[in-house]
Amino acid sequence: MPHHAVIREKSETTKLRVVFNASSKTHTGKSLNDILMVGPVVQSDLISILLRFREHKYVLTGDIEKMFRQTEITPSQRHLQLILWREDCNQPIDILRLNTVTYGTASAPFLSSRCLLQLANECDDESIARIIKSDFYADDLNTGADTVERLQHIYKNVVEVLDSACLPIRKFRTNCPQLFHNETDSGKPMDFYKDSSVLGLNWSPTADQLQFSTDLTPSPQITKRTVISTTCKVFDPLGLLCPCVIIAKIILQELWSSKLDWDDPVPLNFCKNWSSLLKEFLHLSNIKIPRRVLSENPRSLELHCFVDASQQAYAACVYVRSQNQDRSITVRLLCAKARVAPLHSTTIPRLELCGALLGSRLCFKVLQSWRGNFSQKYLWTDSTIVLAWLKTQTKDLKVFVCNRVNEINKLTSGFIFRHVPTDKNPADLASRSVSPSQLEASALWWEGPSFLRNDESYWPKTAHTHIPIHLPEILLH
Repeated sequence: MPHHAVIREKSETTKLRVVFNASSKTHTGKSLNDILMVGPVVQSDLISILLRFREHKYVLTGDIEKMFRQTEITPSQRHLQLILWREDCNQPIDILRLNTVTYGTASAPFLSSRCLLQLANECDDESIARIIKSDFYADDLNTGADTVERLQHIYKNVVEVLDSACLPIRKFRTNCPQLFHNETDSGKPMDFYKDSSVLGLNWSPTADQLQFSTDLTPSPQITKRTVISTTCKVFDPLGLLCPCVIIAKIILQELWSSKLDWDDPVPLNFCKNWSSLLKEFLHLSNIKIPRRVLSENPRSLELHCFVDASQQAYAACVYVRSQNQDRSITVRLLCAKARVAPLHSTTIPRLELCGALLGSRLCFKVLQSWRGNFSQKYLWTDSTIVLAWLKTQTKDLKVFVCNRVNEINKLTSGFIFRHVPTDKNPADLASRSVSPSQLEASALWWEGPSFLRNDESYWPKTAHTHIPIHLPEILLH
């Protein structure tokens, strides 16, 4: 395994942290990573963990210290991790063998996370086992509970189980002040409420808010390469900023259609639009939203998905409507997604159907990840044609519509489909795009349409006269 760099760490005894490049080719044309099995994914994906992170009243984060270095390789496999070492050119070469999982090898993430899975399988407490299985992303713990006592139980037992395998957890953060009242660290004060990053999102434990950081320093020359690089710096896995990010994606699509090379200067009119957008994107750092989407002590939960489309994009946004004991209602945005419309011309009804499919897939993901139960599930659209297609026998629909209606019906079993006026549809913001400053102040986007905070009797009703009689995309028999 070729040596790439050595970093000396200062401590009571000198230690070496060696960085390896296991993808470097040898004289055979293959690297170590080429012949290693990568292994399957055994942990929850990032989106699922973040969705659950917005569910709990109290949350706790932390990470395992030097996780790879705490995981031993089976002795029979260690010959694959031999390295040549010498202090200088005049010294003889030593052959060393690495005994633990090495950062840089293709199998390292699986081997270390598989050890966590084994700890969960051997854990007698089923609830703790589920947390170790589902609430770790690599070495990062992101979990929570609805009571202080339950969070204390999680903290104590997860630490205990991992300590048994020499996997100490550090850098704890929580929004529960009572959790660490009795904690000391050799007399050193520890800040458990310091702002931190949760899988790439900024989180303030004290305010219990999510924030977005943007490091969008403009490049001296605007090219297709720099535009893509800058767009990717807006990290938004839950799609909470998609009404703004979709603007950059639409501009990027236009750039692709111009057939410029990666490093060719872009046209002047494009430069002006891109520079204006970057200035607007600075407002994203002002957006702060509640981490938790539920009301205090909720007694019922509902899932509401809104979908919409325009000629430029189609979108879906998912809200959780919770009602507590005194019947006060809270509605908050959980996640969203927007996609640029294809370059080839297509009809608005087809794009609206694509939006409904996008929303169905997003809801299915939420239902797979969420641990609470929803009493009702709704999908809202302002397209009466889509509503009619969903009630039509698929054998009577043309292939494009038939395939999508089949998948929507499969993913949304138990959902109620309803019509929403365009001006009350929050997905309209994502399909048509808005500026960051407008998004920051948009109650419609962050809290959904105002009618959801009223009793169902006040919700919009679909008049049967609005359902089209002559539907497009119907097969003629």
